[in-house]
Amino acid sequence: APVIGTVSDNVGATQGNLTSGGTTDDTTLAVSGSGVAAGATVEVLNGSTVVGTATAASDGTWSATTSALSGSVSLTARTADAAGNQASSAAFITTVDTAAPTVT
Repeated sequence: APVIGTVSDNVGATQGNLTSGGTTDDTTLAVSGSGVAAGATVEVLNGSTVVGTATAASDGTWSATTSALSGSVSLTARTADAAGNQASSAAFITTVDTAAPTVT
């Protein structure tokens, strides 16, 4: 089954790898992982919506950039074998927050 290894942010003041359960100001996230057959298509989903796709390299690693995200996000990676059997990763949870902080 696919495994999400890293989700990273390359926009704004805080950049780098995210921690599941945290927040980000980047609306398009780089998602990478492993655990799939060489040449397999990996779909990255936010809930049930496909937000990115990748083709696995010869070592089973893959990387995709999501389409624009906002609010609460639950990313999973999904792949299917030739018979159509699907396997999914554990969810990676983050919140995309692009609102400027309130100045008091």
